[in-house]
Amino acid sequence: MNILFIVNNLSNAGGTERVVCNLANLFREKLNYTVTIVNRETTKDRVYFSLDENIEVQALGKNYFYFYRNLNQYIKDQKPNIILVHNMGKLSVFSSFLKIPKETKLFSLEHVAFQSRSSWLRTLSKIIYKKYYVIIALTQKDKADYDSFHQNVICIPNISAYDVTILNNTYDISSKTVIAIGRLTYQKNFLALLEAWKGIQERCNDWYLEIYGEGKERILLEEYIAKNHLTTVTLKGNQPDLSDVYKKASFLVMSSRYEGLGLVLIEAQSFGLPLVSFDCPYGPGEVIKNEYNGYLVENQNIAMLENKIIDLIACREKRQIFAENANLSAKKYTKDNILKHWSDIIGLNKNDSD
Repeated sequence: MNILFIVNNLSNAGGTERVVCNLANLFREKLNYTVTIVNRETTKDRVYFSLDENIEVQALGKNYFYFYRNLNQYIKDQKPNIILVHNMGKLSVFSSFLKIPKETKLFSLEHVAFQSRSSWLRTLSKIIYKKYYVIIALTQKDKADYDSFHQNVICIPNISAYDVTILNNTYDISSKTVIAIGRLTYQKNFLALLEAWKGIQERCNDWYLEIYGEGKERILLEEYIAKNHLTTVTLKGNQPDLSDVYKKASFLVMSSRYEGLGLVLIEAQSFGLPLVSFDCPYGPGEVIKNEYNGYLVENQNIAMLENKIIDLIACREKRQIFAENANLSAKKYTKDNILKHWSDIIGLNKNDSD
């Protein structure tokens, strides 16, 4: 089975790039598929996350015209069985105009919620997505949006990069470090988290917030931290392997405006971390069961976010219960469970092609 991944780039340290590399590695190592990743400008030596040595990476051109031309030629020459587009908004629109061989099936994996797109892009997507053999959504709510205009939609959650750990060996109930992870962008909305933390620091000044990631809002966040004297907050930058970060944390907070699923929620659960998140579209509501493995907070309600974080800080017993339940919840997203879904849909395609 020859599978071609299309992604915008692989040099960033974001969740989508991590998922692309995780999935490519597992397809190669567990299912023995031939996997090639094409993108605009990242060569294999500049890929942020590790890739199996047998996975080929092609940089086909930073300019969209050359990328489109070279990608069409590459598809014509290689004739992959499946093309899997890793979409974060517009790449699936772009890819729908490719010249796809008759024997090749075009898949789109949707990393961001459909409702987060502009109205014109949603309208256009409803027209051109007919070219896709199958659409893979990360959540059931996102799947429902695609179901309204496409007949072949499947929900497959992200895979955690980490095995589910034995809770007693990892979770540090005495930790006073709260973590948040993601690109420093408008979508992740860390400014809301800092606003909530301003009140938390006043009441719990022996607790610390560490934010991991980089992005164009770093200066904005640094200025807010300095202006409000948030001495218990640190912007930690990117870190390829987050396992040590998860191990030393008390719990994870997500303040996003919207998500695809929220890979860091799944990863954090693998280490038994309680979760606190805005109930944004979509993702958090499918990973977090309120009052079971964490808190779901009314979307963008900063005062409520502050209160729920303080509740978890104040109650050691609740952190322990949430941690135990998070550890149980994590088993849904193990490599074997998720790979079975992928193997099923790719296996069906293989039968169709024979």
